[in-house]
Amino acid sequence: MQIPVAALALVALLFPSPARADDQPTDPVLWQRLETLDPTPKGTGFVSALESGQMQQFRFAVPRALPGRYLVSLNNIVAMDGTGTSYQVEIHVDSPDGPLLYVGQRASRGQDFNLEDLSRLDATEFITREHRRQGYVDIWATVHVEGDTWTTYRDSDGEPRDIYALAPDAEAVARRESDRAQETEMLRAGVSVIPCPQRVVLRGGAFDLSREVRVSVAGSDEDDATAEYLRGELSALLKQSVLLGSGDQRGEIRLERVPIAEPGRLALP
Repeated sequence: MQIPVAALALVALLFPSPARADDQPTDPVLWQRLETLDPTPKGTGFVSALESGQMQQFRFAVPRALPGRYLVSLNNIVAMDGTGTSYQVEIHVDSPDGPLLYVGQRASRGQDFNLEDLSRLDATEFITREHRRQGYVDIWATVHVEGDTWTTYRDSDGEPRDIYALAPDAEAVARRESDRAQETEMLRAGVSVIPCPQRVVLRGGAFDLSREVRVSVAGSDEDDATAEYLRGELSALLKQSVLLGSGDQRGEIRLERVPIAEPGRLALP
């Protein structure tokens, strides 16, 4: 039984290569992971030895919306036993003779070949309207080998050589931009709320704290503790005792639960 040389030396992901996209996803929250689809080899272990130039098909999901970036991970391609004298990976889009996505550097040893980082192949420019309509893109890979064969580990989620595609999550990116705009707006208005709510609505007007300010609660008795905490903080700030109000006087800070459509929304007068 043949065992790929990568199974004996699990150091294949340590060094970058020109295959990697220039701008890597630094925040996983902003990227959606797109899994492989049939007929991608799935399961445990690796496929039978593949000859030099023999093509292997992989299929990756593609979102319907045009992705700003589309990165493919193919770090499951390895030398079979590492005894060859030449290894070079070649990857195409759509078919074995389709557009060329990537050609790796020629390696003279199997272990050196396995060190090539194929985790961020940038296929953005190859994604078409048809790919988005059908919901997938086919990636075909081969290795030109002398004195050895090559193989690919089957796709298995959570394993070291798990393969997938990455594309920006449009909703997550929009939320991040909205959060940053909100933070900027709060800073300009001199508003500081800790912990920061999920959403803040700033309205016109200003509220000056005076020595006559009071704190009142409208609604549930469960908020009495919150009112008492705020009263204590204001008392320390104003260096005098702040009283609890009845809720019907001007100049009061009124705490009230307001039904909202979105959790975490805070409306500031």
